[in-house]
Amino acid sequence: MTLPPTSASLDDLLRLLGLVGEQDQIECKESAWQLPKDIWETVSAFANTSGGTLLLGIAEQGGRFQVAGLLDAAKIQHDLVSGLRAILNVPMAAQIEALVVNIGDEERVLLSAYIPEAIAYQKPVYIRSRGLDKGCYKRVGGHDMPCTEDDLARFFQDRALISPDMLVLATLNIRSVFRGSRFRGDVRTGPSTSDLNDPEGATMVENNGLR
Repeated sequence: MTLPPTSASLDDLLRLLGLVGEQDQIECKESAWQLPKDIWETVSAFANTSGGTLLLGIAEQGGRFQVAGLLDAAKIQHDLVSGLRAILNVPMAAQIEALVVNIGDEERVLLSAYIPEAIAYQKPVYIRSRGLDKGCYKRVGGHDMPCTEDDLARFFQDRALISPDMLVLATLNIRSVFRGSRFRGDVRTGPSTSDLNDPEGATMVENNGLR
């Protein structure tokens, strides 16, 4: 698919990329060489709220968006996969796809990463190095907001309501839950993964992902 080199609104960009979904559940980050430091705040927020999609390689300025592309997509994908397993308090699943688009005569690569909502017994999901009080986020109006004490209390209350039988059932069905994705692209896509909690799933990303 060939896209114009000009910037566009988020609605227009998503339409051009063939993606659909609520804007509050989509976060664009430029990420030319490496993952932005605030990406884990967004992952925490998506996991604690209703899930969402990260679009890496999209530049934003003044509310306008443009496909900048990734200069080292393989490294960024590897770092994202590794971080999803190590940076948060629980390993997180994600469906990651490489999107290759043409801007004029130039090919540019984006990464689309769908982060599902965490199961109740996994919440709150937070950045381990910051701790629960400073590393836990929720999604509000398209922004990542720190969780309040009331939010944390609600998470733990919901966990307390889960019976042992429900916990076993959720564990058995974790793959089918995580494989659901709300965003699909009709541009040329690369390989994807849908279960990073499974060591075999993580291996699939390493073996079949971008090089």
